[in-house]
Amino acid sequence: MSTLLERIEVIGAALLDPWLVVDTERRVVAYNRHFRALFDRAAARHLTGSQCCAHLELAPCASGGECLALRALAEDTPLRLDEIEATLIEPGERRTLIVSANGLHDPETGEGPYALMVLRDVSDLADVQRKYRSVVDAEAGGRAALEQALQERTLALKATHQALNASQEELLRLRRSLLG
Repeated sequence: MSTLLERIEVIGAALLDPWLVVDTERRVVAYNRHFRALFDRAAARHLTGSQCCAHLELAPCASGGECLALRALAEDTPLRLDEIEATLIEPGERRTLIVSANGLHDPETGEGPYALMVLRDVSDLADVQRKYRSVVDAEAGGRAALEQALQERTLALKATHQALNASQEELLRLRRSLLG
């Protein structure tokens, strides 16, 4: 019979996203090659047994919030946080991630509890969305300016039209008075 970690590694081999397993002390006990590839070689050598936040700092954890892994264990429910900021400590890179965390334990063997965290890097997509939003906002501002200019010109045209009508009426009155 295999251990819980061995079963996680077998299933995790099918995942293309980086994943890691941490224990109740937030120590990294397992991870896949995609998670290891996030770090340079020197940092990757020290992943096993280290605190997960020593290498990867997630914004909700760093901002004084509760560790996502511990939260998943405490609530005994899957968690998913979309587009959270993360910092890879060693290279100093900022990434945007979708993080899913779930507590795991084997009641038959008593192994665990562990927290499985799956990370999806959406940094490129988030950058594209930010650029798109800025373009959309700029276009909306340009459209609002054009609408304002159109309203101003429409009012000016109405005023000119009214002045023209008044002038035509005045000319018509003068013509009638001259011609009798």
